[in-house]
Formats: sequence, structure tokens, C-alpha cells
Amino acid sequence: MSPNKPERTLYALTPSQGLTVMNRTWCIHRNVVNIPTSIIVDAALDLDVLENAVRLAVGRWDSFGIRIIKKGRDWQQYFAEPALISLKRKDFRGRTRAEMEEFFHREARKVLPLAESPMAKIWVFADPEGNSGVFSVINHLIMDSWAISNFYLDVLGVYQSLAAGHPLPKAPVSYEGVLIKELAYLQSDRYEADQAYWRKELTTSEPLFTSLKGSQELAAYRKKKKSPDARQCQNFFLRSQGGHIVKIVSAEDVSRCKEFLVEQRFPSLQLLFSLSLRTYLAKVNDRTPDVTFGATLARRGTLDEKRTGGRGSTTSTTAPSCRRPPRSWRPWRRCSSSRTSTTATWISRASKPWT
Repeated sequence: MSPNKPERTLYALTPSQGLTVMNRTWCIHRNVVNIPTSIIVDAALDLDVLENAVRLAVGRWDSFGIRIIKKGRDWQQYFAEPALISLKRKDFRGRTRAEMEEFFHREARKVLPLAESPMAKIWVFADPEGNSGVFSVINHLIMDSWAISNFYLDVLGVYQSLAAGHPLPKAPVSYEGVLIKELAYLQSDRYEADQAYWRKELTTSEPLFTSLKGSQELAAYRKKKKSPDARQCQNFFLRSQGGHIVKIVSAEDVSRCKEFLVEQRFPSLQLLFSLSLRTYLAKVNDRTPDVTFGATLARRGTLDEKRTGGRGSTTSTTAPSCRRPPRSWRPWRRCSSSRTSTTATWISRASKPWT
């Protein structure tokens, strides 16, 4: 090693990180790995203090120090000093909210550098109403939405401490230590057992394509390909682009769902949603009993994993089991009981990263 370069420890990428690099390398739209998010406080904060709070918070999250380097055909990572590509300030007072959103959209689409570089940009800003906020564009390789949300909480905690002259809040957990444990898991007997479980769970048959639009999408594909028994349907291409649609569930509906959980002794809103989605997909796809969909898992089971950065989230394939979509609540409840038991097993096996 050159005497001018500090000694550094190289680590392999996790499977989730490897998937991010693959998407960044081969997708036509390389900005697909950008995570643009913002938070706005319903108050006018001191932007000087807020900018300093962001700078201090970045230094507390070592995942901002992740750098990746290619060694031969493989990508590896090391930890440098936490840093940003840029930290800037933007004032939207006197401008429209549409102009602010357009700025965010334009910056979110810019491709971030990858090799041996910081992988995040942050702005502190005042919105058109004078409220203060933070906007960031972060490469999915160094943080997922869970980590970014906790980073924002840390920024606000640091801001409050600075403004009040109090000691800084408790620092987040180092991601490097969590990364070492995850890489060790990939070499463990537990990983082999989890892999064997999922291989058996998901290879009994090819999943059937079920569309939110109904069975006509698969029927049209079968007709086009002259394959009446086809179970797959090609509806995603290299040039496909994602959309951003936000569906708001009213507070009244959430309250009704919570009351339902208590009355029926149902485990969680998440399980209720997944079973409802499974029932809907079956209904609009000729009442098929064969429904499979993906669920995004945070994969943060320990307190250290919950309080650190990095990318832990991944998509897991799930096949909620009910022989036929129920027509009434009683069999639907029996189905939910089976689904609860199966979900508990899946969660216990959810350490395995999906790629």
C-alpha cells in the first residue's frame, strides 16, 4: 500500500448491495438506484443551525463513509470518513410548490457517482410557506428508507440539541459492525438452512401471473404467444420506468381496521393488508387459488440493525396460502389463521437476503 494512503479494510458487498450495483450498471436509467426523499417541519427553523445539524449528523452515520472499489471483476467496499457529494441551501419562498417539486424531481434524476466517491447529496431549504426542510438524494447502496428515516430523526434531534445548548442525542450504531455480522451470516450453517427452506418453499411450481387489472392481461399474452398454459406474462422491459403514486388511507379507515383487529383478535395491519391483497388478486383473476406477490422486508430484527444505516431491505416472494378465495368471513378467518402461522415461519427465516 502507498505510504500516502491510509490502511483500509475491504469487505465484500452484501447481496442487497450487489443487486444495487447491478441495477446501477445495467439499467438504461441508471438513476434507478437513487432514493430521493424530503422532510418538512411545520415551522421556520434557523437554517444556519439546521445546516450545521445535517453536517454533524452525517459524521455520526458511518454509512455515509461507504466507498466501493472494483478489484478485478468484483466490487468491494471500505469505510472512509463520512462525507457528502454536496450540502447546499435552497430558498423557495416567493415561489410555487410546483416549482419546488420540479427542482426536487430534476435533482433526483441526476446520476450519482459510484466508484470511490461519496454517494449522497443533501439540501436544507425553506418551502414556499416559509417552513424548513431537508431534501436528500442517496444511493440505495449505502442506505434504505428505514435508515434514511432514522437519519432525518437524528438531524432533528441534533438540531434541537444545538438550538437548546444541550448535549447531542445518543449516536446511531456503527454500520460497519452490523455489516461484518451480515457477511458472517452468509457463511454460516443458519444461512444454508434458510436457503434450503426457501428453495423448498418456492420451487414447488412456477408462480402464476396475477394482475391488479384482472386475468385479461395474462389471457392476452397467452393468445399473443400461442401458449394457452403460460403462467408468466412479460409486462416489464428494459426501458420501463417507474411511477410514483401515493394512495392515502383516511384516519377513519385506519381506525376501523384497528377496531377490526381487536374484535377479531387479528395479529397486525400488515397481515390484514397482505391477506386482503391476496383475496383481491384471486377475485379479479378468475378466483385462482394460486397467488404470489413480493413484500419488502426491512430485515432489521435486532436493536443494532434498527439503529444503523446501510441497506438491509430487500424484496421477498410470498405465496399466501388459501385453497380457494373465501366468500365469507368465517372461512376467510380460517385462512388468516393459516396465513399467520406461515408468516411467523417466514419472518423467522427472513434473514436470508433476496436477490
